[in-house]
Amino acid sequence: MTDLFAEFGCGDLIRLPTHKNPGLEIVCLHHGHLVWHCDGKPEAVRPESLYFTLPWQEHGGEEEFERGHQWSFVVIRLPGTTIDGPAPFCFPAVLGFDESTSNTISSLLLDAPHHAWPSTSLFRVLMSALVAELSSPGQFHRPRIVHLTAHLILELATILSRPENQLYSKDTGRFSRVLQELEQRYDEPWTLDEIARLIDLKRAQFTSLFHHYTGDSPMRYLNRLRVEKARGMLRGGRKPITEIALECGFCSSQHFARIFREFSGITALEYRQNKLPSFDLPRPLFPGA
Repeated sequence: MTDLFAEFGCGDLIRLPTHKNPGLEIVCLHHGHLVWHCDGKPEAVRPESLYFTLPWQEHGGEEEFERGHQWSFVVIRLPGTTIDGPAPFCFPAVLGFDESTSNTISSLLLDAPHHAWPSTSLFRVLMSALVAELSSPGQFHRPRIVHLTAHLILELATILSRPENQLYSKDTGRFSRVLQELEQRYDEPWTLDEIARLIDLKRAQFTSLFHHYTGDSPMRYLNRLRVEKARGMLRGGRKPITEIALECGFCSSQHFARIFREFSGITALEYRQNKLPSFDLPRPLFPGA
């Protein structure tokens, strides 16, 4: 399917430097709450959001390292476009759009006031099914791919054409309070029960909702936050790494070393020396691409 797609993938990633894609990139954020930018303008990408960019648009994460999340994405080739600058475009003929439909969708993409939008349940189902079919081709692979891709683009256009009222209706206020509490008391020996009691929810319900909003379990989020605080200390002075680990709430330097590498892709010493992990997205590529 190299004639239709440049890339596709699913999962998460440690960091997202600024880059361009060789086509229309459509992302579905299933879990997590991120901040990405397009051509320098930051936008919040909330759970169950979609995010799209055109080939000439530079985009990436606003933070040095990404927070917890899970996403899936595809990059659909657009005939006649390059990453060098804006240009009129159409969609691959195999998708079957007539000229009027193609022009309408193109205009919606070009004129959209922002790139992050609340998705629909249909959009999420289509994205998951498309990436699954691309990853594991089954019977009737090509017609299924063509149908799913056309339907996904039409659903994206439908979302962009709706009047904007309130972009995100989910009430995240109570979880914001939890995150603020953890931000202030990250160095304390929290338990899951203690965190859940902050908003009077049972463990199972709290964990499920917390994961949806942050992309992490509560304890994983806490460890991610501790690593974030440690990075600030590593950048700002020469305090011994073991001392930093203990001040950030880790029980031992060994535990800190394992968690730091998990969230950063490098060791604490490498980070102190201004090294960063390479830009390596977990995206399958087509044979011969």
